[in-house]
This record gives sequence, C-alpha cells and structure tokens, in this order.
Amino acid sequence: AYLTFLLNQKIGGFNPAGYRLFNIFIHISNSILLFFLSYKTLIDNKLKGHAFPVAILCSAVFALHPININAVTYIVQRMASLATFFVLLSLLSYSFGATSEKIYKRVAGYCLSGVFLLLGIFTKENAVLGIPLILLYDLFFLKRSPRGVYVRVLGIMVVGAGGMLLASRFIDIWGTMKDLFNVFVNHFTDPLERLGWVAKDVYWSPKEHILTEFRVLSRYLMLIFVPLPSLFVFDWWGFPVSTGLFMPSSTAVGLLFISGLLIFSVAMRKRLPFLSFGIIWYFIAISLESFIAVGSDLYFEHRNYLPVTGLFFGLVAQGWVSFIKRPSRLKTWVPVLIVAMVLGPLTYKRNSVFKDSVTLWTDTIGKAPENLRARVALGNAYMKQSLIERAAQEYQKAVKGGLEVKSATFFSDAAYSLGMIYLFQSDTEKAGKVIDMIEGLTEGSDKLQILKAFYLSKTGRPGDALKLFQKAIKTRNLFNKSIAYTLMGDTYRETGEFRSSEGSYKKALEIDPKLSSAYYGLADIRLRQKRFDDAEGLLRKALQYDPDNVLVLADFSDIMLVKGKTEESLRYAQRAVLHNPPFSSPYLGMANILVYLGRKEEAGGYYREARNHGASEFIVKFSRARSLSLKGDKEGARGILQGLLKSGNVPDNMRKMLERELTKGDSLH
Repeated sequence: AYLTFLLNQKIGGFNPAGYRLFNIFIHISNSILLFFLSYKTLIDNKLKGHAFPVAILCSAVFALHPININAVTYIVQRMASLATFFVLLSLLSYSFGATSEKIYKRVAGYCLSGVFLLLGIFTKENAVLGIPLILLYDLFFLKRSPRGVYVRVLGIMVVGAGGMLLASRFIDIWGTMKDLFNVFVNHFTDPLERLGWVAKDVYWSPKEHILTEFRVLSRYLMLIFVPLPSLFVFDWWGFPVSTGLFMPSSTAVGLLFISGLLIFSVAMRKRLPFLSFGIIWYFIAISLESFIAVGSDLYFEHRNYLPVTGLFFGLVAQGWVSFIKRPSRLKTWVPVLIVAMVLGPLTYKRNSVFKDSVTLWTDTIGKAPENLRARVALGNAYMKQSLIERAAQEYQKAVKGGLEVKSATFFSDAAYSLGMIYLFQSDTEKAGKVIDMIEGLTEGSDKLQILKAFYLSKTGRPGDALKLFQKAIKTRNLFNKSIAYTLMGDTYRETGEFRSSEGSYKKALEIDPKLSSAYYGLADIRLRQKRFDDAEGLLRKALQYDPDNVLVLADFSDIMLVKGKTEESLRYAQRAVLHNPPFSSPYLGMANILVYLGRKEEAGGYYREARNHGASEFIVKFSRARSLSLKGDKEGARGILQGLLKSGNVPDNMRKMLERELTKGDSLH
C-alpha cells in the first residue's frame, strides 16, 4: 500500500485527485475479480445457466453499495481495498489450480495463490485471514478426493507459515502474539494498557471489547441491508461499551443474533450452500479486527470491505439459484438496473459527505456527538480553512469532553491546539491558563514544551523561549520537531536575528517540505529585506500547501499591490477576509488595496475591523499613508505621516524611519 502511495506521489505530487482515482481503480478491479470468481464458482458447480446473471449482479451490488465508501473514498483505507484485491486474486488462482487437470497448471495456480496471499499480508495484516477463507471456499465448492483436500490444505498452511515468518522480519508479529496471549489469559477483564498495537485512549477491557462487538457487528449487518446515508458513521470513537452481557441488554440480543446466524449457516450448509458460505465468510473475514485485535477501535465501517465480498456472493447466488429457474436476459438485467437505481443514489449521497474535512467531521459529530477524536479533527479542519473561531469552539468542547471522560490523549491534543490559537491571537492570559491546566492534568510532553516556549516568546522572553525550544527539538516526533523549529525561527525573526531564523526554518523544511508556516516565515524575512521577488516565490510555495492561510494571503496581496497588480491584489485580499479571521493584517491588506483603488468609504470599514482585531492607531494610519504613496498621492501620504510624528504616538524604533522617508519623499514599501 505504501508503495502505491509513493507511486501516486511521484506521478501527481500531493494532489488528492490522483490518490482517489487509484482507489477507485482498485475498487473497480475488485468488482471485476468478484465477477470472475462468482462466474467460475457457479460453472465449477454445474450451474452454468446461472453463472453470468449471478456474477454480474453480485459485482454490481459490491461496486455500488454504500458500505464500501470508506474503503474507497478515504485515501488511507486503500490498505483495506488493496488487501482485498490480493486475497481475491489468491482465491481465484487457488480455484484455477484446484480445478485444473494438468499438474503444471495446478502448481502454477497454487504458487500464484501463495504469492498473492503474501502480498495481501504485507498490504494489511488482516489478509492473513485469506488462509481460512480459502479453506472455507475449498470445503464448500471444490469437490475433490479427500487426499487432494489434504494436500491443498497442507499447501495453504505452508504458505501461511511462510508468510508469517517473512512478515516477522519487518514487523514484530511474535511480540504482538505474545502480548495478545498475555492479555487474553491474564488481563481479560482489566483495562488495556498502552501497547504498540493498541489504539489511542482505549477505554475498555478485552472482555468489554468482545461483548461490544456483538452490537457493532449487528449494526454493520443492519447497514448492509438498510444502507441509508443517515445511518453511516465514518468514525465512532466513544461507541458505548458493553460492560456485561445485559449491560446494555442489546448485547445479549446481538450475541443471540450472531450465534443464530452461525448455527443456521452450519445446519443449512447442504440445503443452502451459497448462503451458508456467505455468512460464514463474513464472520471469518471480520473476526481479526472485531474479536482478536481487542486493542483496535470498536467501530469502523471500512472493515466490512473484504467480508462483504463473500456475503454478497452468498446472498445473490442463493437467491438467484433458489428462485430463478429459467434465466433470461430480462431476468438478468432488470435486477442489475434496480440495484443501480437504488444503491447508486444512496452511495452518491453518502459520498457527498467526503467533499472536504469539515463536511466529513461535521457529519460524524452529528451522529456521534461523544466522539472526541472527531471534535479535534473538526477543529483541525477549521484551522486548515483559517476558520479560527470555529476551530477554537471545537477544541474547547474537546477539552471539556476529555476532562469528563478522562481521555488524556484527546484532552492534551485539543488543549495544545487551543493554546496555540490563543497565542497566535496574542491572548497570552488565556494561553497561560491552558498551559496551567495541561500541566496540572497530564505529564510533561513535547507539545507542552513547545507551547510553553511559544508562550515565553509571546510574553517578551525570547531568551528563555529559545532555551526551551532547544530542548523541544530533541524530540523523536518529527511533526513536533518541525513545529518547534518553525516557532524557534519566528522567535529569532522577531528579535532581528535573521540568519538564525532562516536556519531554523530550513531545518523545519528538511523535516517537512510542505510546512507552509516555515515558508511564510522565510517570506517575511525577505519582505523586511525588501526582496519582493524572493518573498513572492516563498509565499506562492506556502499557498501551494496551505491555500487558505489568511496571513499568507494578506502578505501576498500586499506584494501584488507593491508591484501594481491591483486585480490580483484585490482577489487575494478578498480571500484573506472571507471568513472574518481574528487577525488584523488581512483587514489592513483589504483596506490598503481599497485605498489604492479610491474606494475610501469601504476602506474605512476594514480599517475599523483591523483596529477591532488589535491593530494600533499608528499601524492603521501608516498603512493608509503607504497605500496613498504607492498610488502616487505623495502629498496625502506625507500629510498622514507628519500628523503621526506630531501626535507623538509613534514607537521609538519607527520614528527615525518615518523621518527618513519624509526626507526622501519616495514611495513607502
């Protein structure tokens, strides 16, 4: 899976369209594989007349069902769809090998099956379930001599063992198995400890996980048969845990329901072989993530991707063979058309939620309001769109929720992000309270160290801040290290140490070449040095990776104004103020371009907004004078600057600069 991500990156960079197209290609390929597997299975079982109708209908249901959206649309879940691709290829190769008369074809089929199974395991660990799934398929549909079955079973087991040994060279399989054994034997009723394979903020014991999964699987099956978009939940951290068989009572209902399905499948395997196969396939395929990996999240709908391949085949094949005695073109294509007309719009509507991160996480929270992970993610999505106030609201809710449920991870993540917002807004009082709260409730962390250093920088203690940043950059977490280097660069920049500042930004970019804030910091240095072309290039780079960054947009608008590109300047200034940012510079930038265009009344409104967001009277008047100077109105600019000097409201470090500019009479840049 990671190799395919690398291929995507080499071909199309980080444009998400290329990644999604590749995911869709895999999904279409899986639908085609399911068609051929279904077709061959019915041919091999002397049901040739039913083979094409069942195969095309099964493929259509799988291709269009909303249950598969998460594994296709959400880019990182390519692991689930690609692992399924290899498992289906493995099963198809095995089927060809098992039904071939010639020995070399059998050997080739079995060898290919083993290779594809290994590729699946290296794509996602749950592909190891391909081994029992192939055995299940053999048991139901490959009518051979007992001796042949034993040979094939032995071959599958050898491939599985080889795959495990090979995988153990790259991942700690034996350590994980040892941990699992210890958890099930010695800590079955104890809360799970933080292990490498355990999800963040696990709030259940192995016993509770298993009991809860009976309700979760019952809900999955409900979604398969009632696929209404309003019922799907992308991420359900906080899913209510079953603490006992009757707590809640739906746990017992779920247990009885699933047990009943399994008993029914075994009892009816002769009379309803396809249906029995489909049901057993589903529960085997979903068992690893539901009942064995007890430290994984309780609820994720993408886990159904491999399980529903067999379930859809079993349902469609059994229904068709049982009720359609004489297949025809009409009987074939009418059900396919109905499936397309019913499932297609449902999938399209559900897929619209994935338009962007804000719509996705808003939908998730609407259905699972207790989901703290979604709260933090929505806050991050708002930050990405520079909707700062909305982001702060979500972080505040996540902080409150984290305190209520004692979720250390999500509390600290939300509190850190909230503290950062306060510091970016120069609200050091609120930021200080957040830092005190984090220190009182959690152990020291990289993020807390970075936040404290940033706080020291914002409160006029750059020396102390830099000492703390020096400690923070020693972290092994590359993301935190890149942030620490960037904020260290900001601190050096504000003290005028441009060389040290540039060095810090460049180290941040070595870690993360897409870090917009580091490009912005470098651009600000170039602006102060009046190297406008260099600054423009750096700001364009920043916008490439963070197109909604209001500070970058405001500075880019200003450069366009200096260069006389008023239309482009206005366009970027409008984008900067689009969502009412809590910073003064976007409003100043918008007012400046309006002054340049002669729209003084509109400019006045934006200057007022700049004052409301912390801009001093000196900055507002100086900005107006600068715009008039760029426009060519030297007298108007001179009058404002002279008024500023007479007022006495000029910072000492700016007075000499103003006097020099008045003496030269050049445009203010």
